[in-house]
Amino acid sequence: MTHRVFKAKYFAECTFMEAQVGKKPSYMWRSLMAAKEIIEAGSRWLIGNGRKVHIWRDRWLPSPDSFRVISPQRHNSDVEMVAQLIDSEAGTWKAELLQEVFLPHEADIIQSIPISSQMPKDSNVWAWSKNGLFTVKSAYGVSLKLLRETSSTSAMGDCSDKTKAAKVWKTVWKLNCPNKIKHFLWRACKEILPTNYRLAVRKREVGLGLPRLNQPMRDFVDVVWAVMERKENTDWGLFAITAWHIWNNRNKFKHEGRYKEPRRIAKEVREFGLEFQETSLPRPCNIA
Repeated sequence: MTHRVFKAKYFAECTFMEAQVGKKPSYMWRSLMAAKEIIEAGSRWLIGNGRKVHIWRDRWLPSPDSFRVISPQRHNSDVEMVAQLIDSEAGTWKAELLQEVFLPHEADIIQSIPISSQMPKDSNVWAWSKNGLFTVKSAYGVSLKLLRETSSTSAMGDCSDKTKAAKVWKTVWKLNCPNKIKHFLWRACKEILPTNYRLAVRKREVGLGLPRLNQPMRDFVDVVWAVMERKENTDWGLFAITAWHIWNNRNKFKHEGRYKEPRRIAKEVREFGLEFQETSLPRPCNIA
């Protein structure tokens, strides 16, 4: 009954997620509108036939960091809806189209999403529970996540602008280096590498404290943006390969007690870069 009343009064011609506060709203409606951001952040689409889901705007990927596609949309591309990525007759994803439209790791994620041969309608589910149903406890966790992200953006600020972030991602995915290094740099910029600080943040979420740090923390994506602003002629391929080697060296020291001197790392970076350039060059054709 309550839903019918609100539907008729506040969002008769749209969905709840598209509704606005409106004029002279009731206290209950204002409260629901205040929680809409949390509901949006905690829900995602479950793919059926893909007809309702927009590829670039909606949240539909099984990736908890955002559930959204991060692959850059190509100019003049007419691929807009998820349904265009599905072979409805075979009940499978169009693998070649996925590889063409998306970054390699994201194409793999999409192909892992099961498709029913029955082609049911798409459904919106709560992403933070196993059964897809909303719970107050999980919504509280989503609200804390949003609060931390907002606080972090306000404190750092350097790369909060969407235009700046788009420039960073464009640079990352155009790098002339192996896909595994691009993926590493993407994970670093998204702050999902298992660093000591990030692991400590997760522990704090369950009641444990953070370690004391000698220097203030800064997101990796902000470091990348700072380098972009100060050094326009940066060799980003070399930057990525160097960061990847440093990360691997850090992991070996942490888990195996072995490490390499900076000079050796620099040498390996140069050798790795030269080797990749040689192997990525097109081979000459033999003309009989």
